[in-house]
Amino acid sequence: MSLNVNRSDSFMRVYIGLIWFYPRPPTTSLAEVTQQVQLGVDKVVAATPELGGAFREGTPVRVEYTAESKVSVTCTEVPYTFVEMERDGFNQEKYSQLFEAIPSVTPDIEGLPVLRVWVFGLSCGGVAVATATHHILGDGAAAADIAMSIGRACVDPEYEPVAMWSSRDREREMLTASLKGDEKVDDSYVRHLHQITPATAGALQTQGRVGSYQFVLRAESLRRLKEIAIIGGKDGEEVCSTNDMVVALFWRAHARALVSHGSTSEYTYSGGPKDLRDAVGIINFLGNMIVLCPMFATKSFVLDHGLVPVARLIRKYTRNGSAAGLLQFIEVMENGAPDILATLGATDSPSTAFSNMTRLPLRQVDFGLGKMGTAQLRSFCTPYIVHAIDDGASGFLANICLPESILASFLSDEEFMSYADQVY
Repeated sequence: MSLNVNRSDSFMRVYIGLIWFYPRPPTTSLAEVTQQVQLGVDKVVAATPELGGAFREGTPVRVEYTAESKVSVTCTEVPYTFVEMERDGFNQEKYSQLFEAIPSVTPDIEGLPVLRVWVFGLSCGGVAVATATHHILGDGAAAADIAMSIGRACVDPEYEPVAMWSSRDREREMLTASLKGDEKVDDSYVRHLHQITPATAGALQTQGRVGSYQFVLRAESLRRLKEIAIIGGKDGEEVCSTNDMVVALFWRAHARALVSHGSTSEYTYSGGPKDLRDAVGIINFLGNMIVLCPMFATKSFVLDHGLVPVARLIRKYTRNGSAAGLLQFIEVMENGAPDILATLGATDSPSTAFSNMTRLPLRQVDFGLGKMGTAQLRSFCTPYIVHAIDDGASGFLANICLPESILASFLSDEEFMSYADQVY
């Protein structure tokens, strides 16, 4: 699960790996489970052939597929039980035979499949089903929709999957239209943003061993953060959301860690990519509609003003949209710096990106295998990206990849650890 990352001009792409665990043995054999999932996959790919294709490099990146394209469900047995994995918090370092089978970071995409699916037989007789969707074509919401559709096709013979829209050229046109009126954001710049992958927003170059870790913010911690936000709004300011407060919490912990490790950069960055799909109202959407637009502030502001003021900054950013923030960010960077990622990568203050996936209906996915034990996200081996998913108990699990040297700073951060507990 560990990755040594060296500075490079190339960007890493990732698969979004989602895993569902079923602790009780199904009434059918593992081979029959695999066949059942394969039938669901075949129906979904028939409705959206792009999912059965492979990537070809280009501008924009293209998917190659034929009428015969398929996605073969891989069946693998692993020497783990549900009970021991649950006890260890599904530690992705410890149970590598399962998690490492699901791809994460890829240095290029030429020839890689868009969608991959697995059925894992646990030694206790339980089953795990995993899907991996390449991030350059779909985001977490798309990955969840694909899995949901596969599940419905598994259990309902009458279900006809709906084709997902995935026109890359049309996407770019709509993205350009959403930014119109800002002369500095022209189509060539949008093409540049479109060519890089959304996942690289937090995958800024670093050096050293990067490990995957998980924290849990339980329902009580989220309630406390919401209460602080409400109290902070009594002076007439808009009340921040719980999500704003959580992003502020991670941002402040990251900024303190950077300072403790000698960072001298004046600015600190957070937020990462902004999803524009809600603004343009796309339904059954597969391709990413995301603009890289980091929030930025001085380190002194983020560290000296408390959670609520930082959360207000985040609230203002998300409310005002991405175009204005993008232009403001470009103006701040030296020489206008059209390549935001390269500019951030050259600083000693890398961005931390927070991706809130807690509202994805992961626990509603049904492959017809009985009561689900848990849903997990395969961590991205890229530093400083936080992915939050529902923990099933009104809190959330936060997967984050950090250089080992930074982890100690997070674990010793009193504010952060007063709300979070380390799972692994």
